[in-house]
Amino acid sequence: MPQAARDRPSRAFALTFALPWLLFTAFFFVKFFYTTPPLWEIVLSAAVMLVFLLCYYLAFNNYHRPRSLRAPSFVMLGLGVLMAPINPGANVFFSYPAWFLGRAYPPRRALMAIAAALLLVVVLTLSFDLGINFFLPALLLTAGLGLMSLASRRFEETQRALRNSREEAEHLGRIAERERIARDLHDTIGHRLSLIALKSELAAGLARDADPNAADEILAVNRIARESLTEIRATLSGYWELSLEAELKSLRASLKEAGIRDDSRVAPMDLPPHIETALAMCLREAVTNTIRHAEANSCRIDVHIDGPTVVAVVADNGGAADIQPGRGLTGMRQRVEQMSGSLDIECGQGETRLLIRLPLRSGGAA
Repeated sequence: MPQAARDRPSRAFALTFALPWLLFTAFFFVKFFYTTPPLWEIVLSAAVMLVFLLCYYLAFNNYHRPRSLRAPSFVMLGLGVLMAPINPGANVFFSYPAWFLGRAYPPRRALMAIAAALLLVVVLTLSFDLGINFFLPALLLTAGLGLMSLASRRFEETQRALRNSREEAEHLGRIAERERIARDLHDTIGHRLSLIALKSELAAGLARDADPNAADEILAVNRIARESLTEIRATLSGYWELSLEAELKSLRASLKEAGIRDDSRVAPMDLPPHIETALAMCLREAVTNTIRHAEANSCRIDVHIDGPTVVAVVADNGGAADIQPGRGLTGMRQRVEQMSGSLDIECGQGETRLLIRLPLRSGGAA
């Protein structure tokens, strides 16, 4: 729904809010209870009241359109000027437009319009010697309702800004969550599908040779598929922690099955759970890329603590000329940068190295 339509009060609400305020028009008729005005004044008063009610209706019906409030407000003021010398109860015709003028213009100009209405009351009082019965109610009601209108408008604008800010925060939160799920699913499924493809090829080769190990490989495919399902469910729930030790064991097995020599050196270490999960996911994606794209025959994983930083290195002797930052590498970089870390790729001395640095006191979450 458009913002303007959402902020617009319903017609029923506007009518419910508008009707009680018409009780103040009773002051316009007080004179008829203690005097007997001539017929022309009665007819004029009835016509003025009909025009006022029409303007009042138009103003409330267009309450959400500031420009549409101006004409009805000025007509009401004109009615007040017309009737003030005849009926002191015409002071009500100055209070109503003061409320609408508070919304018809930007705040500074609205305040000037209300001040002009007050000045008009003073001029009429002095010009026609209208007395305190006209002046005091007109002055107090016009000033009071005008200032109340400005305060009410300011409050509504603040509430609208807060609502918009909250909706924007919720929208950004949904986008971040979608990106997290997409990144985690890519990292998880990419690695697992690579293993399934590798296992399936191996099982097919063994089956062709009538090797009894074919059944073991098929069971391994089944196990990987079940683990993938568990990880997908954990990813979607948002509560997911990985063990770096278990992930390294799995990655070494994957390298061995792919025919890639494992030269890893990783000492046991105690890391915060979110750091451990982030490292495990990044190492998984890096090793998957080595298996699928690098055409390497050796791979080295090194994880160590360097002062306040944990450093992870994945190096292989495959080709590096065609490295393109796809979804996997982009996801890794986003994950690391979310935790105030850094990710770099270095090429030289016959190998390609991916370096990940994460601060141990990072407040982010994987």
